[in-house]
Amino acid sequence: MVFYGTKSTFLKAEKVMGEKCPNCKSAGSVNISVFGKYAHIYWIPTFPWKKMVQVSCEHCQRHFSEKELPTNLQTIADEIKGEAKAPVWHFSGLVLLGALVFFMWNHMTSNAKENQEMIAHPMPGDRYKIKTETREHTMFKIKNVTADSVYFLTNQYTVNKMSRVYKIDKAENYMDIGEAFSKKDLLDWFASKKIYDIKR
Repeated sequence: MVFYGTKSTFLKAEKVMGEKCPNCKSAGSVNISVFGKYAHIYWIPTFPWKKMVQVSCEHCQRHFSEKELPTNLQTIADEIKGEAKAPVWHFSGLVLLGALVFFMWNHMTSNAKENQEMIAHPMPGDRYKIKTETREHTMFKIKNVTADSVYFLTNQYTVNKMSRVYKIDKAENYMDIGEAFSKKDLLDWFASKKIYDIKR
């Protein structure tokens, strides 16, 4: 269940000197307060939504909506609202999301470079995640490497989801049936995404 919605926080307040209350006509008794409304997901502020103005009179205790304000007070309220800035923490969700995206991108880039290095220089013990012709997933484990060829132990199991392939990566699941491929074959498989991840 996703919890999302909006909340408001106080941003700024000013007493308007020289202007009269639209209701009781008292001078210098009008207060203008600005509140910032922000969207949140799981109670984490994500981004500012809008700013709202509340106008009240200290003398008659009357509260006014923006639509009820005369032109002069509306102009002042707009100026005060424009000066009120949303605090940085209203952007917390966007900052966290940006950090998460950067972390994932950095991890994927680093992993891709590591895989490129390992496919170019295979070593005994490397395990390759393989996508089969039937779109299932299995693993090969390098037994030996020669100048031109790579000899594999093949995994006797397959899984239907990429996210579950780690479950079959157990020593007892690999069989020695003499599978051998050229290093060029491996590079071609890697380029075509048949080999999509390498563990060393």
